[in-house]
Amino acid sequence: MTAFDVIHDLPRPAETLRAIHAALRDEGVFLMVDIAASSHVHENVEHPLGPSLYTASIFHCMTVSLANDGPGLGTMWGEQTARELLEVAGFHDVEVKRVETDFLNSYYIARKR
Repeated sequence: MTAFDVIHDLPRPAETLRAIHAALRDEGVFLMVDIAASSHVHENVEHPLGPSLYTASIFHCMTVSLANDGPGLGTMWGEQTARELLEVAGFHDVEVKRVETDFLNSYYIARKR
């Protein structure tokens, strides 16, 4: 299964990740691609697209989620929150990879054990 820049927009991201985990066979793999950022604003000060990404987050991502009674994670939900939600969903084997030429995305490889 895959998810590309979507989990942070959802009104129920935790429930969605749990459903993905439940849908996978044993040893199944979930690939999640999302913005490479920290969950802590002060750690994103030097992000090359930080201001633009926070702006998109406020005007679209958070708004979509909040309008549907969601948590409003937003574009810059960050690696720490992503890892936490993946773990709560049941993924205990999560790798985060980066592609040298892609400064925008992190690639989460979450395995069901």
